[in-house]
Amino acid sequence: MNYKTVLKRAQREPVILFDTEQGNERAWMVPQLSLILDLLNYWAFTENLADIRYAAPHPDGAAKALEILEDPVYANRVLEAKIAEDEKDFTVSRMVTQICGKILQRMTKDSERDEGARGMITLGRTGISGWDWLELNNKLA
Repeated sequence: MNYKTVLKRAQREPVILFDTEQGNERAWMVPQLSLILDLLNYWAFTENLADIRYAAPHPDGAAKALEILEDPVYANRVLEAKIAEDEKDFTVSRMVTQICGKILQRMTKDSERDEGARGMITLGRTGISGWDWLELNNKLA
């Protein structure tokens, strides 16, 4: 998928985030694109990168995340410069595409077996799946 397709697809797809701290369990349904921006920002923060862009609080978090990630200057921002001549710079758009790919891989793994993917939790009789969000970030896992 090209970058724009990734963004549009992730904007429409919801995910459920769980806080599993004992006695403090709760859940939120958010757009997948909001999760992807959060994972990108978390990685950038841990790498001490400057000028991280956050989505403004808004009832439509996906639209605000899309505003940031659709910006061509930001999408082409180099996060890690290439080392070898045959490599490509690691940009925001590549990171977003890889995070989305990880999410799709987890969904595929979950559908192929009963026990689920690493970091996945199945809840209830209907088998709602959730993941530890750090498991989805290829730079952290």
